[in-house]
Amino acid sequence: MIVIFFFEDQEQGANGRPTFTQKPQVRMFEESILIECRCTADPVPSFNWTFDGKAINLGTKYKQGISSQANNHTIFLEIGQITKKDSGIYKVTAKNNKGDGSANIELNIDGIDFKFVFEF
Repeated sequence: MIVIFFFEDQEQGANGRPTFTQKPQVRMFEESILIECRCTADPVPSFNWTFDGKAINLGTKYKQGISSQANNHTIFLEIGQITKKDSGIYKVTAKNNKGDGSANIELNIDGIDFKFVFEF
């Protein structure tokens, strides 16, 4: 089972500062999960992910990216070779010259059956 809780660390909208606009989309593949978070920002933000407060080292296990259309951006994290050890709090922080915004996503992974629960 996967349980996901989503928390925003910001007020909505603020003159181009990154603002997360909706709950994350989570996609399950054979052995990986893709988390997509949508935000608005102008200009395009830089971003980073942490897991339980520690910077995520990109490579075979973790891959990240951003897709942008005008001021709307989809920031993603792919977690490969998923196990119970991947349970914890993932935080994405987006920054630009007008400020920053972040969202916390708590993943609880248990067993091989997957179920998604979203809460604000």
